[in-house]
Order: sequence, then structure tokens, then C-alpha cells
Amino acid sequence: MSFDPQFDTPQAMRSYGGMDARDTGSVRWHFLTTASSRQLAPLLDGFGQDVSVAAPQGPNQRVPTLSHMLKVYLLDSSASVREIYSTSFLHQQVLENDIRTLLLERAARRNKPQRRAARRFQVGSVTANQGASMNTAYQTSQPERAEIDAMAGTVVLDFGTDWCGFCKAAAPAIEAALAGQAAVQHVKIEDGPGRALGRSFRVKLWPTVIILKNGTELARVVRPGDGAEVLAALQAAL
Repeated sequence: MSFDPQFDTPQAMRSYGGMDARDTGSVRWHFLTTASSRQLAPLLDGFGQDVSVAAPQGPNQRVPTLSHMLKVYLLDSSASVREIYSTSFLHQQVLENDIRTLLLERAARRNKPQRRAARRFQVGSVTANQGASMNTAYQTSQPERAEIDAMAGTVVLDFGTDWCGFCKAAAPAIEAALAGQAAVQHVKIEDGPGRALGRSFRVKLWPTVIILKNGTELARVVRPGDGAEVLAALQAAL
């Protein structure tokens, strides 16, 4: 996607793409542009892509200088962003594994039998699940820290996002650890920049699973690799 539609016309993008811009191979590349900067702006905002534009500084400099951080987005078949890669995290094996995960996930959805939904209930503005949450979405509403602190019993706070690849990969492990734990309340909270609840718990990586007992943190697991990590922390709190 060009950040400079004034100069990067459709013809220029086709020329830039060369053979990759033609549907001749098994992988389809799209070299895109927009009709104007005004049309481009909401796309950049939607993807969280910052671009700074510096005006030409010399008489022989015809075009402005564009500065931005390279980001590569992995989208699933429903066009939802599932992972964002920076230059320090863009490795072929990681990308291939994430794509394989999406393909396995799609195949699983096609073959997955219907399961009874977990019992859900409301505590103030907090949506909680009794026991395993059956992969319900992270709730976007942000409960107050005081509401979480006031929840009685054992509470598992699960911070992440629906598009996070690590969260998707860890979900089965978390569900397995919570299976049969009828007394445990599972609260899935969407985290991100400016999200006060995640900051109050000092969440830095997704998913972060925090186990509370009557509002007091007893344990946390960051990016669990298997259900044993979550279960061990949970059993220590019960």
C-alpha cells in the first residue's frame, strides 16, 4: 500500500510490482494505492500506521520525505488483523507458523462439533464465565479496577486481544486448565494502549493470565506454553 498516492498512481504501482503484480503465480501480491491522501487517511488510522511527511527542503527535491515504521499485518480469511510484525520480529519461520495456525484454526472450525456454551454472568460491568470460557471473545468494555478487586472467590483475569496470535495459540491451554473448575470465574479483558485496567496490573505481553483470590493477586502466567503452567498457578491459589 503506497503512502504517497499523489505520485504512486495505479500504473506506477503495477510498474513497481513487476511480475509480482500479475496473477501468474500461486501467491497473489497486491500493490495498492488510493485516489488521494484523504482516502488513505482512514486506512492508516484503522491499521494504526503512523506516517510523518516532511516538506521538500531543496529546490531539486520534488517529492516530500515520508517516514514510517515498517509493519507487516497478518489478516485471516475474515479480514481481521491477527498479528502485527515489526522489523525485529519479522522472521520467515514465525510467519509460516502463524499462517499454518490460521489454516489449522479454519479447518478446526469446519469440523468442530457443537459444544454447550459456558455459563456467563454479569458482575457490575464485568462479564465472567463459570469455568472454561469456550474461547469466547475478549470483552472490549473496560471494568473499573475497583470492580475486579471486589470480586469474591477465585478469579482468572485473561488479558489479550482477539487478533493476537499468541493469545489464539495459548487459548486451548488456558481452557484445558479451567476445564472442570466450576468455582473459578474466567474474565477475558481486551488490552491495548490506553487501557487502564491492563496498565493497573502492569500487563506488558499477551496473553497475561492473572489469578486473584478475593481481589488479591496470587499468581500470574505470561504466554503459557501449556495448560500445566496455568493449572499449577491455579491450584496454588485454590
